[in-house]
Amino acid sequence: MAQVTVSVNNRAYTIACDDGEEDHLLDLARYVDAQTQGLVKGLGQIGEARLLLMSALLIADQLAEADERIADLTAQLDGAAKPDAATAPGSANAAELSRMLENATKRIEALAARLEQT
Repeated sequence: MAQVTVSVNNRAYTIACDDGEEDHLLDLARYVDAQTQGLVKGLGQIGEARLLLMSALLIADQLAEADERIADLTAQLDGAAKPDAATAPGSANAAELSRMLENATKRIEALAARLEQT
């Protein structure tokens, strides 16, 4: 079993991983660190636990949106064999995507506002 030292918010963590997964783990850590650094720029150093929690929530929100989008695209592909009004060009798909993005923005803004109040 391999060990990798990653850095998030300028703090080093040693993490075990399967052999051959080191580069993937480093990429994931860089992504988490980028999310955390974005929060630091917007909110300042609000405590390591809160920063990591906020980063985790942002990443979970991105994952949930991606899962929704995958489900939508899968449904569209399943319906492609028999087109109807729901899958026709110019349908509500653009409006649905816009609604999803707006909802995610509102959730992120609400989380940031709550952190600023504490």
